[in-house]
Amino acid sequence: KALMRTLLTEGITRYEPRIKVNEISLETEDLEGVVRIRVDYTIPGTNNRANFVYPFYLNEGINP
Repeated sequence: KALMRTLLTEGITRYEPRIKVNEISLETEDLEGVVRIRVDYTIPGTNNRANFVYPFYLNEGINP
């Protein structure tokens, strides 16, 4: 989880410099291979706070 959090922070900093990340939380689900990622961020130009939750599935995008 720590490595994922670090990689997410670095990626957001590099590819979306318009936002400031306040917190990234990772939660595992009972289902195998499921990680729920929550990014809490602020847009400094407007000082608006928001969050984005994305369920990440390890097997998504793989053709059976």
